[in-house]
Amino acid sequence: QFYYDVSYPVVVSLRDDTALNGAGYTFLFGLEANLRDNRNLIQWAQGKGTFGEWNPDLVEIGLKSGVSTEYPIGFDVETNETIYGEFEPPKKTLMCDYEQRLSGEVSVAVYDGLTSEPINGASVVFKCGVYETCSIGASDATGHYDGSFPVCIGGAVKIEADGYYTNYVNL
Repeated sequence: QFYYDVSYPVVVSLRDDTALNGAGYTFLFGLEANLRDNRNLIQWAQGKGTFGEWNPDLVEIGLKSGVSTEYPIGFDVETNETIYGEFEPPKKTLMCDYEQRLSGEVSVAVYDGLTSEPINGASVVFKCGVYETCSIGASDATGHYDGSFPVCIGGAVKIEADGYYTNYVNL
């Protein structure tokens, strides 16, 4: 068994031959694909690296000491100088807003693995990579939650209930 890292470019081409009165239009953009130690970066960020499971919430990510957090925020035409400001992470994101639940109807069934009995009141949580975690709702008396989720590539659902093992299920 060996571990490898792979990064490679991907060019995406979108073509519409009927655009611009039949002249056609092509839109190109590039992406970078990444694997780290045989895992995609979403798995890696969820703590599923090659050294076993770990809790990514225990890691604090930040800039090295001395790295400037200033970035251009404007331009002063009188002095002909760029105006710089400090980066501030957003205090609130829209990811967890109800209006962002655009996935369409999703059914989640929560049952006891030994007795097959439905679990009432199990918390349904949606996670978008390391970006955001949203409380979505809870299972009803029949062990079901029916609703929608935010749209996210690499999203995962976590079901939590007292006395039960908690785990993320990748979507």
